[in-house]
Amino acid sequence: MYEDRHAHREMWFHAIAAYNLAPGPSLAEQLLEDHAIYVGMRRRAELVATRQLFDCVVWVDGSRRLPGEDPASMQLTRRDADLILDNNGTREDLERSVTEAVHLIACAIIV
Repeated sequence: MYEDRHAHREMWFHAIAAYNLAPGPSLAEQLLEDHAIYVGMRRRAELVATRQLFDCVVWVDGSRRLPGEDPASMQLTRRDADLILDNNGTREDLERSVTEAVHLIACAIIV
């Protein structure tokens, strides 16, 4: 799915929604069994159903350099995030923002 994500966004959007309707753990629950993060959630119902699994929801905003996502395959917005990272500058700017965010999140978890 990850490698094909750019080619068929709407198809994957609906396929993941259908997958999450099946009995048993959701895609988010399964991903978090082996990974510390879930990158690319796109459906509001999925976020609402699994929000309690996440310490922090991060939005990486590249809106000044990339076209907006098609609402047919993206229901979430920056308003759904706890933390917004600006990805409109240089790679170094983004790396600095990520480092700062990691420190903020780590401090919040430790407290």
